[in-house]
Amino acid sequence: MRLPEQFLPALQKLISLSDGEADALLRALQSAAPLLSPRKMAKRLWPSFSAVSEQELTRILSLLGTLESVRARSSASLDAFIDDVCASIKSPKKLSAVDCERVRPRLKAFLQIDTMAVAAKAVQIQREHTNVFIGARIYSDIRPVFSTVDDSVSGAIVVHKLKLTYLSDDESHEIYIAIDDDDVEALQKALARTVTKSQALRAVIRNAGLADLERIED
Repeated sequence: MRLPEQFLPALQKLISLSDGEADALLRALQSAAPLLSPRKMAKRLWPSFSAVSEQELTRILSLLGTLESVRARSSASLDAFIDDVCASIKSPKKLSAVDCERVRPRLKAFLQIDTMAVAAKAVQIQREHTNVFIGARIYSDIRPVFSTVDDSVSGAIVVHKLKLTYLSDDESHEIYIAIDDDDVEALQKALARTVTKSQALRAVIRNAGLADLERIED
């Protein structure tokens, strides 16, 4: 596999931890319940692990989660997978060979944590769709309506344009949809009903004694 450049600072930070700090993070992850969001997991762990900033911890957990997700889809053994990771970063512009020797034992330890494996599997299930939502934005504007007689402005209307960004085939795509106030109201009702259904389903998860992998329990 090729490790994206964006993850290199997190990998550098992970291998720069002292053995004691790495062991402390390892124990914290092993004892923590799985969470899909690296940001939420970092928020949970950081009060008891402050060797790095909460933002840096989020990046480390994002790196580990991404590697675990890729490994879950691979038939390679853990050692072979780590060899592939190291091969992808052996470059003067990236990490040195000495650094890579530190990468192997670190990744081998962290990629055997059940917490990370469960979270990676959950993310894989969550995103196992043709199109995956990334974000949304609505642009609103006033459009004049001209008279057919003398081209004077007879009135105006409010128009909205819904922009949806989604992931498909590992690429980001966008679609624009024209909507009006009635459509906005319909969307609000649909989303409100979805929130209600989500709460009911999460109650089922709690009553079954299962971990809700998207929520931090207080």
